[in-house]
Amino acid sequence: MTGYTTEDISGTGSTFTIDPSVNQVGSAVADGDWIVLTLSSAGDLSTTHQPTAGAGWTNLVPFNTVGTGTTTFGVWTHQRASGETTYTWNQTTIEANGLGIRMVFISGADDVANWIIGTFQDRETSGTTVTTIAPSVTTTADDSLGLCIAEERTLASETDPQVTCDNFTKQFFDEGINDHTIFVATKALTTAGSTGSVTVTYPNSHAKNGIAGIIGIPPVPPVTIALPWVYL
Repeated sequence: MTGYTTEDISGTGSTFTIDPSVNQVGSAVADGDWIVLTLSSAGDLSTTHQPTAGAGWTNLVPFNTVGTGTTTFGVWTHQRASGETTYTWNQTTIEANGLGIRMVFISGADDVANWIIGTFQDRETSGTTVTTIAPSVTTTADDSLGLCIAEERTLASETDPQVTCDNFTKQFFDEGINDHTIFVATKALTTAGSTGSVTVTYPNSHAKNGIAGIIGIPPVPPVTIALPWVYL
């Protein structure tokens, strides 16, 4: 993982532009990097319409209501091509505080068709009022990356040190975009196999509005060069 970025898209409207350079932390996204994008919106699907991604984006986690809460969440990815700077999406929403968008940049990853998308479980299905559990996934390639993403909607104040996880290494926690928080952790897997589950723990109790899952990302496979036969 090379870096992440956050973006606050507020208000109503049907078209919005995503700019990976906004509020960037870490290295800049480079050609060939994969942008893993999470989109959160206040409200449920009765008030928040499905977003329409621009060309070349792959939906990894369907945009849906989290449990019986009042937030929606989805995950997409796109491999940045040379010369790309911004991306235009469409969504009609009547939620006054609009959308919260976060992006994680992944370098050296294989094609998304080979990624392993775990089950994203909401807090009501798995966890407690202060935890959300991301179930383990099983990777099939050596040197894969386990990427844990956890999101919640809360009006309570939370700081980076207060939000923790087990099993994976915390990369960042971001709070405050339209009352949505995002937590990202990773685990390097030298050999293929189980990532193990991850329990994300928050300082504030909430019965719903939380979701977490793991994505297994294999590396670009080594290039095999076929040598010609040499007859002596």
